[in-house]
Amino acid sequence: MGDPLHEQDQTPAALRQVIDAAGPYLDRLPQRLVYDRKAEPLLDELGRPLPEQGVGTQAAVESCCASGRRPRPPRPGRASTTS
Repeated sequence: MGDPLHEQDQTPAALRQVIDAAGPYLDRLPQRLVYDRKAEPLLDELGRPLPEQGVGTQAAVESCCASGRRPRPPRPGRASTTS
């Protein structure tokens, strides 16, 4: 399971999902901190070792996108936002 060579037909949909997730992130960059300590737990999620067996194209992309969608606590003096 999860061999990208056997899932090439899923690549266009996975890339569209990445593009859809990147758009709102890029739109919010001017308002975001350069380094946000509150986001460190998200970095921990992405810093895990790669698995021996893949989970598949769609599942891998969804996992990465889900990490970026997790709501973060608001910064002092700012309205509540989710990145």
